[in-house]
Amino acid sequence: METDSSYNLTSTAAPVANIQRPTNTHKYMNTISLIILCLVFLFGTVGNGLVIYVTGFRMKRTVNSIWFLNLALADFLFTSFLIFLIISLAKDYHWPFGWFMCKLSSVIAIGNMFASVFFLTAISVDRCLCTWVVVWSQNHRTVRKAQLICVCIWLASLACSIPYGHSRCVYSRKNFTVCALSLKANKLALTHFQFFMGFLIPMLAITGSYVAIGMRMRRFNRAKSRKSLRIIIAIILAFVVCWVPYHVHKYIEAYGNKDKIVTIRRFLGPLSSNLTTVNSCLNPLLYVFMCDEFIKKLKQSLFHVLETALAEDYLSFATNNSRSNISRLFRRSESGSSNKKNETSATIAETFTQVPTGCGMPSIRPQVREEDNKIVNGQNAVSGSWPWQVSLQESGFHFCGGSLINQNWVVTAGHCRVTPGRHHVVLGEHDHQSNAEQIQVISIARAITHPYYNGQNWVNFNNDVTLLRLASPARMSSRVSPCVWQP
Repeated sequence: METDSSYNLTSTAAPVANIQRPTNTHKYMNTISLIILCLVFLFGTVGNGLVIYVTGFRMKRTVNSIWFLNLALADFLFTSFLIFLIISLAKDYHWPFGWFMCKLSSVIAIGNMFASVFFLTAISVDRCLCTWVVVWSQNHRTVRKAQLICVCIWLASLACSIPYGHSRCVYSRKNFTVCALSLKANKLALTHFQFFMGFLIPMLAITGSYVAIGMRMRRFNRAKSRKSLRIIIAIILAFVVCWVPYHVHKYIEAYGNKDKIVTIRRFLGPLSSNLTTVNSCLNPLLYVFMCDEFIKKLKQSLFHVLETALAEDYLSFATNNSRSNISRLFRRSESGSSNKKNETSATIAETFTQVPTGCGMPSIRPQVREEDNKIVNGQNAVSGSWPWQVSLQESGFHFCGGSLINQNWVVTAGHCRVTPGRHHVVLGEHDHQSNAEQIQVISIARAITHPYYNGQNWVNFNNDVTLLRLASPARMSSRVSPCVWQP
């Protein structure tokens, strides 16, 4: 028979009536395939096994760790079952494992393709939601829901792969047995279903998600934000590169001229099949090599490298290094009598009279330079030492800072140009890349900018102040408390 596709566990090609042993050309290509499969089996099982160990047993359970744990599990199952194909290749495609393993191996191979693209789709949509609907994500993006989605993905992948396993059969002649697609199987229908459900539709969803993320990121121009996308984008690109040749080969096989198909199978068949297996061992490498501080991590233990590279903070689309370009102290308002000014002054006075006693006393002493009582430039602040500091964010991106006056009010700069309904206040956050902190994300109900603030004057910043009324009261704690106001 024509061997390349017929023996491939992910193939939809049907065997011809007469089974023939591989030719010399086929044997040459099969030798190359055997070497590649052995390397994929070795690195895929070890690499994905380490990812499963780190994400499943050593890391804190987060939404992203759940995604990558299940993605690694799908790849681990696939690479583990490659041992059967390796043995078959070593025997010139003779299949000695019987009909059950023929069907099961095909289910695992096709199921891995569906599971991988479904998990990548879930990751992309999840990132898009985190970028566009921050408050909703903070309230609804939970580990339990991620686990439930993963269960649904596994069930869907199994359901999609069962028809392919059902269509696989073993054919024997003169003590030579092959595992191939049944002659009764609808080859074209299986090819269409695999392409649309396992590639085209999910990739459209993935592309749409990242286009939406890119549109949002263009408004902020954060270098760190762009870098944080590289891991997932690299994984998606690896999937595309590894699977596009396979689907092209399948359609050429379905619609092409029979004489040309034989030549194509000899070269494109093994190449496309090998690329699909390589994809399953790339992900663990991408997790590490796409890390910004890879050189530093090489000096650490392997487990710590993987644990750090796979942590939620490397997949966050918000930055912890963004700072407001200008910070100014409140200055006394210019004298004048206008109703708008009097209203603002009354609001400020009322706000400050509501400041609780004991405010401005952090529970943790900040690190300062004793000679001039100033914060040392470049020195990290002690967590919890500035509990009144808040972050003003849009879709997860920090763009300005502010100080908590009391549980209902925040003061910030007028040049921050805060817009209620669009921007949010984040309290209790020290490390933007940490998931252990109990942060509060509160919407802004009202923004009151000083009526005499001249937003066009970047030389004279008189009256550069805005009061923000929170939509809901902030919960006071050791990490969230008001500041002392200095007029």
